[in-house]
Amino acid sequence: MTRERAHEELERRIKNLQPGAHLCCIYEREEEHQATVSMVQSAVEEVRRIQTDLHPPTLEDLGILATISWFCREFQTIYSGILIEQHVDIEENEVPDPLKTIIYRVMQEALSNIAKHSKADRVLLSLEKAGGLIKLTIADNGIGLGMAEKPFPGGSERGIGLSSMKERVELSGGTFTIEPATGGGTLIRAAWPEVEGIGSLDLTKDVPHRSS
Repeated sequence: MTRERAHEELERRIKNLQPGAHLCCIYEREEEHQATVSMVQSAVEEVRRIQTDLHPPTLEDLGILATISWFCREFQTIYSGILIEQHVDIEENEVPDPLKTIIYRVMQEALSNIAKHSKADRVLLSLEKAGGLIKLTIADNGIGLGMAEKPFPGGSERGIGLSSMKERVELSGGTFTIEPATGGGTLIRAAWPEVEGIGSLDLTKDVPHRSS
C-alpha cells in the first residue's frame, strides 16, 4: 500500500467519525461517545498497520537481512501452502541504507503477487552480491505470467504491482526483468551496481503509478 492509499484510508475513517462526533456534541450520550472513541482507536491502529507495511520497524532496528527472514516467516504463517527457500549471500553493511527499503518493497510486492495470482507452492528468494552487483531474485513454480507479449499490463492489480516494482528499481539506479522461470513459473530479477553515490539518493519515496 502506498502513502497515497494510506492517506485516503485515514481520510475515509476521519469522515466516518464526523456524524458520531456531531451526535456527541448535541446529545452528550455516553454510547455515542464510546462508539466514536472506538472508531478513533480503529483508525489509529489501521494507520499504524499501514506504516508497518510500508516500512517495518525491523528494517531500522535489525536491518534488511533480519527483515527478510521476519517477512518470510510472517508470509508463510498466512500462506502456509507456499514454502519460501531463502538464499542470502551478502553482509548487512554491504547494502546501502536507502536501498534496503527498495529491496523490502519489491520483495513485499512480488510475494503478494505470487500469493494472489501464481498458484505456486514454492518460492526461491535470493539476495546476494556478485560481479559488482547487489542482486535480488525471486522465482516461483506457479502458472507463469501468461502475458509474454505484454509483461506489464496496465489496469489490472497484478500489472500495477509489476509496473510499480519495475519503476521503483529503475528510479533507484537498478535494472528489473521479469520472465518465465525454467520449468514453469515466473522469475523476477532486480540488480543494482555497487556505487558509493547510492547512499545519497532518496529512494524511499513512493513510485507514482502511470496511467495505461
